[in-house]
Amino acid sequence: MRVIIFGGSSDITRALIPRLAQSYNKIHVVGRHPTLPSETLQVVEKHNVAPHYFSTDLNQLTDTEGPPPGWAGTYDLALFISPIWLSQKALTFLQASRALFLSSQNAYCFREDPAFQHLIEAEDIILKTWPHSIILRPTLIMGRPTDNGLSVLLRWAQRRGVLPVIGRQSATRQPVHVLDLTDAIWHTAQNSGLGGRCFGIGGPDVLSQDALARAVFQALGRTPRLLYLPQWPAQMLANLTFNPRIKDQVARAQTDRHVRADQTLPGFIPKHSVEATLKALIKTSSLDDLPNTP
Repeated sequence: MRVIIFGGSSDITRALIPRLAQSYNKIHVVGRHPTLPSETLQVVEKHNVAPHYFSTDLNQLTDTEGPPPGWAGTYDLALFISPIWLSQKALTFLQASRALFLSSQNAYCFREDPAFQHLIEAEDIILKTWPHSIILRPTLIMGRPTDNGLSVLLRWAQRRGVLPVIGRQSATRQPVHVLDLTDAIWHTAQNSGLGGRCFGIGGPDVLSQDALARAVFQALGRTPRLLYLPQWPAQMLANLTFNPRIKDQVARAQTDRHVRADQTLPGFIPKHSVEATLKALIKTSSLDDLPNTP
């Protein structure tokens, strides 16, 4: 049994390798770095797994020049943890009985937004090329000090003592823990009857913007201090920063970002709550090491 994983530097790949070793005797990992990250190598050694690693930058991959990459071939399962718009480049060189791709729930929540058309186009190409594929769309991923969700809110609240709530206070958020996402991938890989569909992957908590900001202060043991800004003045202030990222974040702040009931993955039950994840981030990380971009 052969499996190939694209995204060798991902935390998700690191968590999946020991599980895959239980069912697959040949594990191929493709990443853009010369070797697997040291954290992944420690996991590999601990579980006595020997994956075959191939260094390939999918940005540079073409199907018209030179010999095929060393990982080209036929597999029982292909997992694409790498960005979906890059993953589609690998389809020319592979045959797989089953294939799973990671996209983003933004492809649904912001389907009319030009900034996310590359996600939608990649999903369409993949489902046309491999109609048996499964696409998972995680919401905001939490649980890592390097994430751009809860870790940013924690750092902002700790340093500034206040969190902005922009536009509609009731706009929903449904962060998913990286370990729950890994469980969803493994659950999908074990289920043969889900091909040709996209599924949203969210955590157990659907919170409003207001409730999420309050949860951050509760985890820090502080009285919540929230700055409520209507959409139009917040957008004016964001435009004055000349920072495209901040302008886009403000523009999208009042959009609901949860997984609808008809988009959920059958049989998948997320376990990691926002409250527990915030406490774990505070306990295991220095707030000084968390991202500092609001």
